[in-house]
Amino acid sequence: MQRDKARITVLERLDETSVLITRDWVMKWLPQKYRETQADWFGKRGLSWHISVVVRRIAEDHQQQTFVHIIEECSQDASAVVQIIHQILKTLKAEHPEISNAALRQDNVGCYHSVSMLSACRLMGASTGIHVKRMDFSDPQGGKGPCDRKSETIKAHVRRYINEEHDVLTARDFKDAVLSYGEVKGVRVALVTHASQQPQQELSGRWSGISFLNNFLYQKDCVTVWKAFDIGQGNTIPWSQLQGTVTVL
Repeated sequence: MQRDKARITVLERLDETSVLITRDWVMKWLPQKYRETQADWFGKRGLSWHISVVVRRIAEDHQQQTFVHIIEECSQDASAVVQIIHQILKTLKAEHPEISNAALRQDNVGCYHSVSMLSACRLMGASTGIHVKRMDFSDPQGGKGPCDRKSETIKAHVRRYINEEHDVLTARDFKDAVLSYGEVKGVRVALVTHASQQPQQELSGRWSGISFLNNFLYQKDCVTVWKAFDIGQGNTIPWSQLQGTVTVL
């Protein structure tokens, strides 16, 4: 309950210059034919796809846009999610120059709750023009409602496409299915042929107790962290104590 207060607080403070981005790896899509035998069902290799729901407020209305990244070959690791959020922020800045701040929300999956991901957020402002102001983690397998609702809408749309005598076997087929019949309203789809496997340089210093920290407020020279949202003043850590850099592609 306390973790959800972070989401509510961010939503209340949204304006034209800030966005809230909720992220999640959706359960892999199993390739499906319009007509398939029992033998076709076994041994399938699922397609990885990642969903990010962006919300901002104009006057009194909340606007929402969804980014879907379909990846042919990818490990669901910190390297992939850093590149995905980097591309989203660059796109938002190019289309809406007034946006300057972003808050990220996700569950406690290791690819998000890692030194690489949390440290890369500090560098996003210089490379994208949008400063990641805070990052909040929801309860395990919880707090992803916007992503779950939109992913179910997308999967229902794809199933209708299959029922029209189409096969969805590859990442490109999946993208074509999402964009079929006038596409899914408010959804943008990107096909990633492969995620870069270039290793990222993690911070050489230890971030003690990082797995127990759930709320991060990014500032110029430091980051303030909490175990539970808005409980106490938090612990402020200068970036100088965390030596090293993280490469953002």
